Amino acid sequence: MKMLHFYDALTAGANSPEGQVLRFDSACLTEDSEAVNSTFIQARDDLFIEPAGIEYTDLYDHPLDQGISEYEWSRQAESLFLRPHTVHIGLGSSSEIDSYIRNALYRSLSLYPNTCLPRHNQFLDIATLVRAIHYLRPEVFGWDIGAAVKKDALLRDRLLRMHEFEDENRARQLVKIFAHLDSVAHDFISFAVRNAAPDRLKDLLGLENGALSDMTSANPCVVTHQSIPNERHLGAFMPIAVDISYPDIVYLADLSCDLSGLCDPDTPALDNLVRRRPDQFMAPIVRVNLSRLPFIAPLATVRPADAQRLSLDIGKINDNIALLRAADQMAMRLLDEPIIGDTRMPADVDYRMLAGEYHVADMNLIKRLHASDFSRWPELLPEAHDNRILELGRRVLLRNRPDLLNDSDQRLWDRKLKGIYCGTNVTPDRVESILKAAEDSVKATLGMKGPVSHANRLRRLLGSP
Repeated sequence: MKMLHFYDALTAGANSPEGQVLRFDSACLTEDSEAVNSTFIQARDDLFIEPAGIEYTDLYDHPLDQGISEYEWSRQAESLFLRPHTVHIGLGSSSEIDSYIRNALYRSLSLYPNTCLPRHNQFLDIATLVRAIHYLRPEVFGWDIGAAVKKDALLRDRLLRMHEFEDENRARQLVKIFAHLDSVAHDFISFAVRNAAPDRLKDLLGLENGALSDMTSANPCVVTHQSIPNERHLGAFMPIAVDISYPDIVYLADLSCDLSGLCDPDTPALDNLVRRRPDQFMAPIVRVNLSRLPFIAPLATVRPADAQRLSLDIGKINDNIALLRAADQMAMRLLDEPIIGDTRMPADVDYRMLAGEYHVADMNLIKRLHASDFSRWPELLPEAHDNRILELGRRVLLRNRPDLLNDSDQRLWDRKLKGIYCGTNVTPDRVESILKAAEDSVKATLGMKGPVSHANRLRRLLGSP
């Protein structure tokens, strides 16, 4: 039986490799059942949260010192997100929340894929659906979202405020939003659900077994997602290549651009034709990660009135389609020449999720680790072939059972925790200033849960000045 899994999360941290999910709301719906749950996750000691100003964030009333560990939550989340025959539905999830969830799973040595999505599940982002309906079927939409349509974070905030109700579980708010969208644009939503997986999106683009060998099979499509670097995050595109390292990343040609340079075999460096910012609107190549689930539909979805409203010149688009189909030498060139050279990752293991999937032997080791008590991890971890597993496992122990590691490891970890807030200047004056900033937040909020728990956390981590 297919399950709809609506989910939302409260996150903290400068970015997803260093940050954390602190609260996870879920609502699992089948034809005859509904299971709603909210899980609090205790803040990791190595999670940086600004000492001052917490009262101005979503953490103002969140108890940082309560809940289960990130490792414990990761075991629950892995089981949920790997459940077969499930459609996972978030709001603004593909722009931010999903990366926090995936990095938490990676940090905790999950078997969830590192570089792609599980192939037996489907994923939807309501923010992307809303943007697609707003632009392509405005007559049925009915919600005044204004400029919020241009940024997922603003769109998320607007939709949640429009659908507030007494239940604090945000996943249930998503159920209500999705139900409304299905009621006003059922065919649109049904199409999105059927194609809510990277492999299905590749089929829509005309890729054969996930690859593009020539331009005759490529399909022109309308594509929208916040990651599309133009003003509306929407346009008419045609695939020209698939990334050789990450098969869910495709390169699309913007059919509204001048494509003569792209199709010219004498153009020396295709890297110069890649659009990296919205203001580079003359650059015709757009990089799109299908694991982030953009909305993709046949170009015929754009009606003449839509094209006029969205400033899409259908005549120019058709000319560019013909130009690309005739550019056989370009397709062959793109098979051998990467559009973007290798991108360097930071050396720290927390940033190396995209360095690749684990080999079978290492995946079997991970299964044994999770089936074992932490006390056995120090003897099992050295069996890893992938050095990421060894270091990630060591950090799991430092966060959960530091007593199982030697004194040197524990001292280095303690120094790292202090350095997160103090840098290399761990002096009494520096510690005192940090604790004072935290106490000022407590006073400013008259003892709200977030500032109080954060002040207590900092006193525990930094000690007295």
